[in-house]
Amino acid sequence: MVANRSRPVAALIGDPDQIQRVYGDAGRDRLASFTDLRPGVVTGDPAAGLAGVRWAFSTWGMPRLEADTLARLPDLEVLFYAAGTVKGFAGPMLDRGVRVVSAWKANGRPVAEFSLAQILLASKNYFGNSRSIAGPWDRGGGPPVGPGVWDTPVALLGFGAVGRMTAELLGHFRFDVRVVDPFVDDAVLDAHGARRIGMEEAFASCEVVSNHLPDLPSLRHALTRDLFASMRPGATFLNTGRGAQVDEEGLVGVLRERPDLTALLDVTAPEPPVAGSPLYDLPNAHLSSHIAGSLGREVRRLSETVLDEAEALLGGGALQHEIHAAMLDTMA
Repeated sequence: MVANRSRPVAALIGDPDQIQRVYGDAGRDRLASFTDLRPGVVTGDPAAGLAGVRWAFSTWGMPRLEADTLARLPDLEVLFYAAGTVKGFAGPMLDRGVRVVSAWKANGRPVAEFSLAQILLASKNYFGNSRSIAGPWDRGGGPPVGPGVWDTPVALLGFGAVGRMTAELLGHFRFDVRVVDPFVDDAVLDAHGARRIGMEEAFASCEVVSNHLPDLPSLRHALTRDLFASMRPGATFLNTGRGAQVDEEGLVGVLRERPDLTALLDVTAPEPPVAGSPLYDLPNAHLSSHIAGSLGREVRRLSETVLDEAEALLGGGALQHEIHAAMLDTMA
């Protein structure tokens, strides 16, 4: 059977379990409705499995295709990646002229929602309040409470896709949103009701500091002991970004000295923390197992995003989630 040129030859590549989890039967059926989709999932030699394929679809578990492999795939035009960061594999593809589409913004949506939930709780000092309750308390002067949600200063470290979505969600409440990002335009900040401040001011002045910095080697341990020590009484640090950006030893030291502070850590370095890490035992350090991003049924948003992109491209439309080489330096 000769493939219809208007229906690109397509294939799924990567971990079959992840492919099924993210695309599901419905997603695969939808893909097959507008492409000549090859059966199964490419798991072996990608040069053989993707031979003749124009559009490849993947998710977590996408293998890195080096230049020699890509040279054997002259028909490959686009990779649609139904997950977040593409930094681990996109470089050689972009160098070869293969377009890369990622659902990284869609994957950032639940991170922003998770951040909003934590910021709302932190504004009430829920975490400090809860851990201080060991028995009945006096309603007139009991456990510590926060400032509430009214002109409460919140710092967002980094104003990429997740930072901006978090600001949009915070805009439904009365927060004083402040942003640490030397590169974002003032007009973008104005559009999100935020203002620019420096890193030191963010930690010293805000009730909640939420990390959304890009994943760059230059930012390793950028969040120092001195910054944590400068936080105002009862403040909260939230990390859904990257654990390596935190000076963990410094953070632990400050949390020991300042039981009034709270750290909400969805990411650490390494992940999980090593056995015996003080983070497991510190009462004011709250760990979660990297759950801010897409999980459960949320992952279907990722496949829907790339399938929408593929259908738009087939119809002559512009891609909304295409990755360009310059973006790799600033992506999370």
